[in-house]
Amino acid sequence: MLIGTGSYAGASVAALRARGCDDIRVYSQSGRAEAFAESHGVQPVDSLVEALADADLVVSCSGARGRAVAATPLVEPGTPLVGSATPLVEPVETDDERLSAMVAGNFGGPTTLPGLVSENGPEASLGHVLDTAALVRARERAADRAGDEPEPRPLVILDLALHRDVDPRVADVEGVLLFDLATLKAHAPAIAHDVVAQAQGIVDSAARRFEETRLGREADAAVVALLDEAEVRVRAEIADAVARLTEELAARGKPAPGESDVDGIAHDVRRRVHAELHDKIVAVRARATAKARAAEAALVQGAEALTQEASVQRDADPTARR
Repeated sequence: MLIGTGSYAGASVAALRARGCDDIRVYSQSGRAEAFAESHGVQPVDSLVEALADADLVVSCSGARGRAVAATPLVEPGTPLVGSATPLVEPVETDDERLSAMVAGNFGGPTTLPGLVSENGPEASLGHVLDTAALVRARERAADRAGDEPEPRPLVILDLALHRDVDPRVADVEGVLLFDLATLKAHAPAIAHDVVAQAQGIVDSAARRFEETRLGREADAAVVALLDEAEVRVRAEIADAVARLTEELAARGKPAPGESDVDGIAHDVRRRVHAELHDKIVAVRARATAKARAAEAALVQGAEALTQEASVQRDADPTARR
């Protein structure tokens, strides 16, 4: 059974089905159970106690703790809760009086408004969505239905809400196993730590590449100057090569080189010059990176020296200020 209809509930449906669960029911304080059930192919329930009595596993992820939902009184004020010997106090009349009663702790139980106890219990809850009283009633009903049959398996409750949907005292109810986010985190498989370490490695690698690029930018001006120098050289060598070819063709009585001949010469010259330029650019970037790192290291050393000097001065003169 799911308690809640948000994105966590949808993810829970998918996870349960992936593990072979085909009987999934959903309960919602806000009245959205039917719409959620229709869109996810599960069964809506109106009574929390009835659903708890039938459930083997409860996944609570509504995050609705602290939200009061109006309910029609189904039990007279002053009637004790099932499983509790403490009667409810007399009902208060106004919203202000209700708030005063809440702040003062003037309740018949820890999570229930006076005069608003209903079959579903938590509909009137101002605390946990699933409280002990509702669960006790559900377990009693499950025991009554079982009769002389062997005792049913423990009811497992997963409280996945960030601020706890389920009252921690539920764990004290016989036949109930409660797991909240803290428990799940403590027992998470070691593979989770491996995944986090792998992700950290990816981030560190990207940070190093970024730092290398940032430091390499110190050489941008020098690289641009090399490129400009190479372009001047390329144009000069192309002009010389075309002039020599023109003289050779004229000496043999042939026409001057055509456009395709000039393009071929330009292509060969640019490829040769740029191949030589690559090594120069790598060397310039390496020098700039080393220079930038040395400057940063000097700044760090200087800051550490100043800090150490200030510490020595404070030790020597307690009245000295930083």
